[in-house]
Amino acid sequence: MNWQQIIQLLLIIVICSTTTLIGQSNVYPGDVNNNGIVSGVDFLYLASVYNQTGAERDQEEQDNYSSVDTEWDGNFPNGVNHTYADCNGDGKVNYDDISSGILTNFGKHILE
Repeated sequence: MNWQQIIQLLLIIVICSTTTLIGQSNVYPGDVNNNGIVSGVDFLYLASVYNQTGAERDQEEQDNYSSVDTEWDGNFPNGVNHTYADCNGDGKVNYDDISSGILTNFGKHILE
């Protein structure tokens, strides 16, 4: 195997693994900017898409992470999809997302 073939193989592996990761993301209620911390910054992100609607998520998983199979139209400036603002997974960004997501989990470090 020469260097070109090795590089091509590595690129294929990277593309396949990236596609799998993009296909299904995890949302933690309140971590709107997906940085692992629920803070006031998440409230600002949510406020920027308040009243937006999109695909609903499985309601049974809302106590913790829930998986996202269908992304919404649009992304925040950091590249995170707008579906992260829907903290309770009902397909709408509204006050319920603030109370059930941001206020409930405020100050929590998700990645720890």
